[in-house]
Amino acid sequence: MIFTFLIASSVLFNTGPKVLKFPSEYSHEELVDRSSEYLLKKRLKVHNIIRFHKETKKKSETILPTTVVLFSDSELVADLVSCDQKIGEAMPFSVLIWEDASGKSWIGFVDPLTHRESYDLSNCLKQLDKMRIILTQMCVTVSQ
Repeated sequence: MIFTFLIASSVLFNTGPKVLKFPSEYSHEELVDRSSEYLLKKRLKVHNIIRFHKETKKKSETILPTTVVLFSDSELVADLVSCDQKIGEAMPFSVLIWEDASGKSWIGFVDPLTHRESYDLSNCLKQLDKMRIILTQMCVTVSQ
């Protein structure tokens, strides 16, 4: 499956934060709408939707459509913060939705497993995996 390949290639070959990304035939705005609807159906709290391309201060500056959706699962956040309070700075969860220069839309997120390196989460690997599953399921569902 193409999504499995994208996850594997992103994890294996990315030297910065491990971003898992999923292509979509939907437009950027359709992906934003589908993400919001998905989160509401799953009863996850949407904290904010930031459309960077609409926040541009300089009129001469052009940014391709780029949006971040911030949301959380209160129980999962509580579990992670109880392991290491410092992970609170990485909360709430976020997905990035963008359109590349060719007009292709994408949705993705930083792999939560990268937080193992920054925080003391050795007792919370199950929660990190759950976070990764929530994000992956969302991206696969809304991108198809």
